Amino acid sequence: MDYKILNIFVCRKIVKDMIMRNETKLMQSVTNPQKYLFLKDSSTRVLRGTTFLVNVEYVVEAEIVMRPARFGSTHTLEQFYDMFSRRLDKGGNQRTPWLGAREFPCFVKPLNSACVKSVYAGKTLDLPPVNESL
Repeated sequence: MDYKILNIFVCRKIVKDMIMRNETKLMQSVTNPQKYLFLKDSSTRVLRGTTFLVNVEYVVEAEIVMRPARFGSTHTLEQFYDMFSRRLDKGGNQRTPWLGAREFPCFVKPLNSACVKSVYAGKTLDLPPVNESL
């Protein structure tokens, strides 16, 4: 079972923030964890930055897409819909959902209102392409 995203409503204005951090080019040794614990050589350090969104709220409209080759003919759309609804109501999931990077988990809950208004209604946003292979 996969999900096909139909619409994404942005409920709060997009606010970006950035953090800078020092990292090392060297990998931590599994056999000798103390090897790169303290680095005196500054040539192995790099400055990296991450731009991320702050205080986001989205409403995602999606539909379930069945893959008969993966699940066989014994499973029905109703079974998956019921399973999804139970997980959504209880706040459970198979894996923690995330947005963009696993360091930024998201929290999923059912929509309480039938009418959703996007803060960018009627505007076209220049967004990066979506990786459909995920």
